[in-house]
Amino acid sequence: MATDAVVAKLLGFNPADVGYLRMGAARNLGTFDYNRIEVAGDDPSATRASGPRRASGTPSANRAWRVTREPDSNPGGWTAHTSFGDFLDLPKAAGGPAQAYAASARVRADGNRKGFLWMGLSGKATVLLNGQKFMEEEGLTRFRVGQYQQPIELRPGENQLVFRVQPANDRAQLAALLVGSANDGDSLDGAAWL
Repeated sequence: MATDAVVAKLLGFNPADVGYLRMGAARNLGTFDYNRIEVAGDDPSATRASGPRRASGTPSANRAWRVTREPDSNPGGWTAHTSFGDFLDLPKAAGGPAQAYAASARVRADGNRKGFLWMGLSGKATVLLNGQKFMEEEGLTRFRVGQYQQPIELRPGENQLVFRVQPANDRAQLAALLVGSANDGDSLDGAAWL
């Protein structure tokens, strides 16, 4: 897996944007984190392809959530849920219909990182970053991952995003993707969902 991550990096791809590398890392089969891979011999960066490339449209949306039907409660007590697609169906994940839901996700940054949060939404959401209100949106149209885009700045270490969602038209869906400062859909370097 590490070899594939190095090759992806040399070809100009962000290894975090390659779906099978993300899935392998989630199953503890290795890492795609270029900074944690030891490369023997000559420095391969001299042969790196120029210009960024998109990894076949595979977004690295968050899939590890904590969810609840009680948004005002402590996130530490929320139910752990793994979504197997790029979106989270809150009623299904939280165990049934409710007036409001909340979902939290953790992100580790290896330094100050600036990029964009892309959010897909069905419903009305207030988003908190490290306890501070960060964005507010209402999704009443067709759901898609990059529906709303907001500049974001992560602090070094662990960051927490909390999404408080009220259903609209009996739907409450959510997707979250961190992209780089070019806002082109490639993952934010130096940041990883936990």
